[in-house]
Amino acid sequence: MTLSAQSVSESAAVMVGIRFNGNPVKVRQGVTILEAARQNGVRIPALCFLQGTEAFGGCRICLVEIEGRPGFHASCVLRVEARDEGMNVLTDTDAVKAIRKEMLKLLLSEHPSGCLLCNEGPQCRESMLTISKSGHTTGCRFCSNDGDCELQRLVEEFNIKQEGGIGFSVRYRGIAVEREEPFYDRDYNLCVLCGRCVRVCREIGADVLSFVKRGPNTLIGAGMESTHLEAGCWFCGTCVLACPTGALADRQGKWDRATESRLTTCQLCDLGCEMQLDLRDGEVVRATPKVTGRVCAKGRFGLPGLISGPSRLYSPLARRKGVYAVISWEEAFKIAAERISAAASPGGGGFSLLAAPELMAEAKRLLSALNATGGQATLDTSARLAVGGAAALASEFKRGAEAVSAIDRAQVVLMVAAEPRYSHTPLWVGVRRAQRRGAKLVVIDAKRTRLARLADEYVETRAGGEAEALYAIASALDNQGDCSDGGQSGAVGDALQRAAALLSSGRLAAIVGATPLQYSNTAIYVEALRNLGKKGDLVGYLFPATDTAALKAYSTGAGAPAESGPALKITDLICGRAKPAVLYLAADVPFAKRPECGFLIAQDSMQLPEQLEADLVLPATPFGDQATNGSEQGAKSDRAVFAGVIEALGKASQADKSELIESSELAETSEQARAIARAAGQTEGGGAMMLVREISPLSFRGFSLDRVLVGFGNLGLSGLRIHPEQAARLGLQTGDEISLLRDGAEIRGRVVLDRTIPRDAVYAVVDPASAIPFPFVPGPFAANPCAVEIKRVRPSVNDGQDARR
Repeated sequence: MTLSAQSVSESAAVMVGIRFNGNPVKVRQGVTILEAARQNGVRIPALCFLQGTEAFGGCRICLVEIEGRPGFHASCVLRVEARDEGMNVLTDTDAVKAIRKEMLKLLLSEHPSGCLLCNEGPQCRESMLTISKSGHTTGCRFCSNDGDCELQRLVEEFNIKQEGGIGFSVRYRGIAVEREEPFYDRDYNLCVLCGRCVRVCREIGADVLSFVKRGPNTLIGAGMESTHLEAGCWFCGTCVLACPTGALADRQGKWDRATESRLTTCQLCDLGCEMQLDLRDGEVVRATPKVTGRVCAKGRFGLPGLISGPSRLYSPLARRKGVYAVISWEEAFKIAAERISAAASPGGGGFSLLAAPELMAEAKRLLSALNATGGQATLDTSARLAVGGAAALASEFKRGAEAVSAIDRAQVVLMVAAEPRYSHTPLWVGVRRAQRRGAKLVVIDAKRTRLARLADEYVETRAGGEAEALYAIASALDNQGDCSDGGQSGAVGDALQRAAALLSSGRLAAIVGATPLQYSNTAIYVEALRNLGKKGDLVGYLFPATDTAALKAYSTGAGAPAESGPALKITDLICGRAKPAVLYLAADVPFAKRPECGFLIAQDSMQLPEQLEADLVLPATPFGDQATNGSEQGAKSDRAVFAGVIEALGKASQADKSELIESSELAETSEQARAIARAAGQTEGGGAMMLVREISPLSFRGFSLDRVLVGFGNLGLSGLRIHPEQAARLGLQTGDEISLLRDGAEIRGRVVLDRTIPRDAVYAVVDPASAIPFPFVPGPFAANPCAVEIKRVRPSVNDGQDARR
């Protein structure tokens, strides 16, 4: 029986004197025999035990004898009590060793044992190093964990191979290897049913895995014959790390043995999770978290491809007669400098630069180095379309470890339009951990996400109505008044009032999504967040940047009047109204095809869409630290690329004297575009199908991971997501190509069935490469949400299986 956390804490100071094989030690009351042995350097073998999870006692490899007590005892579940003073634990008797060996042999009777018992094992592994041009068998290796398997080590420790094998008839189950999941393979022929993956999945709060079937047919699975994706798996890979054999294995790099490791901090979001990178011959083959529960699919399975994947850019490229040629950095900087200088000079046609938020400071240095006049150079970012006027909230957000700590301290957790499933999994783990200790969970979302189904109070709104619901609740918390939004949010019954009551019942941590900042009611959302920040800690989800400097670099606050500045430059570029002589894209690619410009420079880390047709490609490292970048083979850091262009301009010394953009800073947010979107949104609804665009959780440096990395495209986030019931009414299936029509314009995409989606809406992530347009860009799809008509283009081309979540 497992002690409660409270009882363990109360007994922590009580020390009990026991003996291991006659040797006296002092151990803490409540600790297990196995843990006490490990703390005192006593070897007790185990297979199903995993530190930090609830003891299972399934493998029985850790059996011990206790002097004066009959039978054998599983040391991983037996705890030391005060009455055990003087107890003598026998860990190495002949009887104990014999029964452990017998239990291991029984396990091996249903486990492929070629790599475990074959006398040619060491020689076989050596022969695999043979270099030959003729085809011949060099070994029989079939397990990716060969040489790094806990079961293999136990077989060697117990000398089973030297004693002539297991002595039982072998039952090979012959289960087909399961490869339908995005990132890892499952070979249950190698599974020893230790339950470690089940327990660690439960420990982090995913609760996807369990034992299925019964008796000799028992397996591990998601239940109800569903895939991990259908069961709501986060794909954090924690189960793979917990597996002691090769039953679960990363698909990428599963056969690669690491020759060195480096510690780094994941830079794919602002949570700052520490990661270990495993390298082989300078290439990153695997990324694993330093702390279990501080990792997501993006970090776990995205880092290797982003750092060492086949889509990386390493050499400068120049497009000549429609074909790319590799050029030197010296030539690349010279071409860029000549083109930029000519375009930025008076009458040169103009130079425009779009930069990712993290690169704004360096981008401003480049423009300053031009020392141009007459408004021939402009700087902007597509991130402005994602966060609008949220700069005033920048200092309110908790980041990194502070964000996780805020959730751990909270008595009530609020989630607004946030589903940190694949990109910010540590936040989800924190929420589930908070629930287990008794914290309340309130969810405000139009989508019925998995956390919404687990919430103490779920405020279900209309598509795009999260802002009004949050504003009503935050206002009620601020003035202690009634909670009502006049029906604007679409919330049912008195859900708003109940949610407000829960939020006022204790210390609050709020995980707030950035997607509502793309809605037509963005000003309401900003004001609601400002009010909410007075009552608790704010944790940003999918904000392109949540540090003060980055946010303030491209946003001037909500509700800026139209006369406060010129129209938004980014919208002019996307619409084709602005046609600069030279356009420089610095890790910011908001276009489905080549934009209107004379010469296009692209600075990025991964291969760009062919339709972009960049004239000059400058390869940049994806991350800022040397440990993460690994072997770059010619790519430079973003800072070094900008410095090279500035030096080639020959004007770097005058950068501090320039006032090119100091007078107007960045272009103001276009309130006119937002007013158009709001007006359109206010007149729509009433039974129409609504298109809702979201910020992609897979975005990085101007592209989406599902475009350049294997596996991410199977998560069901791309495409046009629609509820299965609504799809059935429209005669649609997974994979059908459909058009969303509005005022003569159309968006095309393929159907993805998603049960979390409201029945009267179609959801899509903003993806310029798939022609899913940004909100607020003037045109038929300026409003978000906006009413659309659905038309099927052609039927499904796949096997008809869903991508349900």
